Amino acid sequence: MGLIQVNPTKSTICGSCAKFFPTGVLCLDEYGPKVIEQIATCGHYVTIYPSEALDLDNEKAPLANQKPLDKVPALDEDAAALFLCSRRSVREFHKKPVPREKIRQLLNIARFALTTGNPQGVSYHVIDDQDTLRSITSVTIDGLEEELQTSPYIGSQYEAPFAVHASNYRQNGQDVVLRDAPCLVIPIVDILNLSLNMCVTGGLMIGYQKYTYRRLVDRNPPQVSWQYD
Repeated sequence: MGLIQVNPTKSTICGSCAKFFPTGVLCLDEYGPKVIEQIATCGHYVTIYPSEALDLDNEKAPLANQKPLDKVPALDEDAAALFLCSRRSVREFHKKPVPREKIRQLLNIARFALTTGNPQGVSYHVIDDQDTLRSITSVTIDGLEEELQTSPYIGSQYEAPFAVHASNYRQNGQDVVLRDAPCLVIPIVDILNLSLNMCVTGGLMIGYQKYTYRRLVDRNPPQVSWQYD
């Protein structure tokens, strides 16, 4: 079975599929869509195709798994703007565990993030053991203190505030790294094919924020230029 299968008897011959496909993958003749090369694996074209002329029953984008978007709730302009502008960094979490089923639910949503060519080469390692999380914070502070003694940090504008963070951890036990988050999700990226001496570092802290933000912080007006004024 090819990645793309066409049933021309169901085609409306509207031409939208041939226009939407990457160049050289699909064309339109007098009988309907025609596959030129079996290279498109993402299933992206299904999102605009109005009929069932394309049989996508393949391992990358099975038609049976496509969800119709007939009733998608839409935010109005003001609600959408408020939602986007009110995003804030979480500085402290409640010391309350997040159920693993809730984590699975969030990651199930995250899997819909786009990956070029649809390799979907991202998996997730979830850490919710509190001893392990405390160890991560401790090791991070150890590394920070070492880095503050070397270039480019020593004598820079970052030395003082980072030193304060390290001091708060040493003297008060304040978790200035994970903010007492009860869960840390680390993405494992296989699709980059990095060399052995390279890796992707980072993680997503998940938890219940301790404080409610009641105002929008103002920002400088955007600086915009136009090609033709």
